[in-house]
Amino acid sequence: MKLFAVVAFCSALCPPLAARAAGAGLACFDRRPEPDSVRALRITAHDQADEKTVLIVRLYGRRNQQGLGQLFLRIEKPDAMRGTSLLMLQRENAESDIYLASPQQPTPRAIHGAEREQDMFGTDFSYEDLERVQYGWLPGEATIVELPAEPVNDRPAYVVEVKPHHSVWERIVFSLDEESCRPVWIRFFEPGKTAPSKELTTSFDSHVKHGDIWVAHSALMRDRVHFTTSHLMVDSHTQEALLPDDGFSVEGLARAVRGEAKPAP
Repeated sequence: MKLFAVVAFCSALCPPLAARAAGAGLACFDRRPEPDSVRALRITAHDQADEKTVLIVRLYGRRNQQGLGQLFLRIEKPDAMRGTSLLMLQRENAESDIYLASPQQPTPRAIHGAEREQDMFGTDFSYEDLERVQYGWLPGEATIVELPAEPVNDRPAYVVEVKPHHSVWERIVFSLDEESCRPVWIRFFEPGKTAPSKELTTSFDSHVKHGDIWVAHSALMRDRVHFTTSHLMVDSHTQEALLPDDGFSVEGLARAVRGEAKPAP
């Protein structure tokens, strides 16, 4: 089996789609600082036989002083995987650095090359997919163009196509809600394919604004080749009980899986 985040319709004051500023969709990828956050996630994956795998995950996120994204993911359940953690550090004009560690193998191991394409923790998300769906993260080495806008579920949306230079995906097409810039539909295309092999969708009803931040509390990843799905639910979102700054480091990852990490003051 293979392995976030939108509110009123345009009124008469809104300019028509054709008159809107060129490059507005591309601006959604501009880096801008956001508050540190921690989210409790529940990922339910179904394989071809409809066997179910449920992961309970805590996801810490922030942007550093340079505006680059940083993620720390820790599995809480199932018990057999508890403590397994992933660190993702966005780099300027390059692919993100990804490290994995567990209580059984506490020395952080870099995820690179073909391994980035592998399913992550038995879900339909690969390590690369997790990077690609992070809001506001500029693609690393990639060609990025804005396509004609096209509504999604009757809501105006920008369309941006990303062609990564080093990826299993030939192109990734983002539909971005015009009001919030959050992705509402992401399609992943393999080389030579006209239909997406995977797609990530979010429901407007699940979008909740936390302060100035929109968060999609529900998202569904479909693997259209292997006929599997992974449903991601955000059970909570907060700017409290955050990870210390030094937790977003390879050394911090190692301390965390060994149980040596200290809570934020």
